[in-house]
Amino acid sequence: MEVLDPVLVWIARLAMVVLFASAGLSKLRRPATFRDAVAAYDLLPGRAVAVVAVAMAADEGIGAALRLWPAGRVAGALLLG
Repeated sequence: MEVLDPVLVWIARLAMVVLFASAGLSKLRRPATFRDAVAAYDLLPGRAVAVVAVAMAADEGIGAALRLWPAGRVAGALLLG
């Protein structure tokens, strides 16, 4: 039994999608800046920083897109979590 109004659920879902999609796109628009931010944590070897930075940005965009479809909700949540 769903307690919340489906319209409110969709509004909340769309707000979350916009938030994560915009975060992923901003990282993809300025890859050097985000790569430098990832490198500043000093957790990865030098060659892996660029790959991880692109993967993290793509992960946010793909996870946000998956949250729009009922079949992808769980997978999207796992990617964003």
